Amino acid sequence: MGKTTTAKGIVERIGEDDIKIIDDEVYRDTREISKISDGIRSGAMKAIICVRPKVSQEGTPIITSLGNVEHDIEYIDVATMTDEEIERMATTINPRIEKEQLKSIVEFSLGIPLLVSNMSTSRDVTRKACMDYLRMYLNQEFTYRIKTKSPETIVDIIKTATGRDIPKEFLEEIALSLGKSSLKDSYFIHPPLFVEYPIPISERTSEVYRELGEECDCVRIRIFTKGVSREIVTGELGFSGYQDFDNAPSRIGLFSGTLRKTSANFKDRIYGSESPYAFSPVGNVPCPERLKINMDGFEATLRSRRISTGKEEPVLFETHDHTELNDNQMKIGYALETYFQGVKIPYVVSYGYRKGKEWILKTFVYNPETQKLEEVENLPKL
Repeated sequence: MGKTTTAKGIVERIGEDDIKIIDDEVYRDTREISKISDGIRSGAMKAIICVRPKVSQEGTPIITSLGNVEHDIEYIDVATMTDEEIERMATTINPRIEKEQLKSIVEFSLGIPLLVSNMSTSRDVTRKACMDYLRMYLNQEFTYRIKTKSPETIVDIIKTATGRDIPKEFLEEIALSLGKSSLKDSYFIHPPLFVEYPIPISERTSEVYRELGEECDCVRIRIFTKGVSREIVTGELGFSGYQDFDNAPSRIGLFSGTLRKTSANFKDRIYGSESPYAFSPVGNVPCPERLKINMDGFEATLRSRRISTGKEEPVLFETHDHTELNDNQMKIGYALETYFQGVKIPYVVSYGYRKGKEWILKTFVYNPETQKLEEVENLPKL
């Protein structure tokens, strides 16, 4: 719905000195809830503004999460876009978009701004591409219902979630798209050859991403390096915009990745969205302790292999998503790893994922001298 985008925009415009801007999922972060409660009790926090989907006006868990703390919460209800708004946004982003392509975007974006943007900037705006974007952004519960419920039930679910109708004849196509991984059609096998370093130098990298796409779930990727400048991170790599409105010409954009739940974390600032190292989900200021312990661990891993860590300031890239949504993380990771290998930058990469019922964490070091991705069996102690 664009909740986090809206919340972040408010923070950037009015600040957060004595006003707390949150989205309706902040209740999941117990540390943040504790800080809000303390701010209310001390009187330092004068107002709380909660951004939520318009369809959730019946209430939000943030109220019960604050316990006995009495405080009024002002709500900003984010609604989905109308057909006219979708068309206006899509044609503004891509003036060359054709009538049939625009029709597919209206049908499959469900009025969600991020989906409209992704579909409009796709290199090939087809019905299949639009369905793949929709499949990628549906959460686990919604995906399960589409696979198991009747068309009539799904129409009701979609209308409740987005406030929009969707023709029943599209549901079968969506269900087929949901049931099929798009990995084999993605850039991991056929990367965009018009960019520099389109494929990995290390064969192990290709193997890892193929394994992630075919057998794994809940993929989370972290990459640490001291070999790339902030200028390149925010420019060539594409971490200049909040989501993906500014990164279409960048490396991330060329690999069809977005900054959804993806961040580049420096010690003094976070670029991207929803970083686990931020003070709050909508902020761009890192939590020093949380970020330092991760950076120190990765740097120690490089040093333990006697690999030069580089002379640039440290940066930790992180990308994740909801359960069963793996495409974007792999595109982000693949775009970054192929670049670092191509320009001979050493880095540490950590892949977290679920395979069956087992949660697995694997860490590798890329050594430019050997051109190999070497697995780290025993992480060094700090």
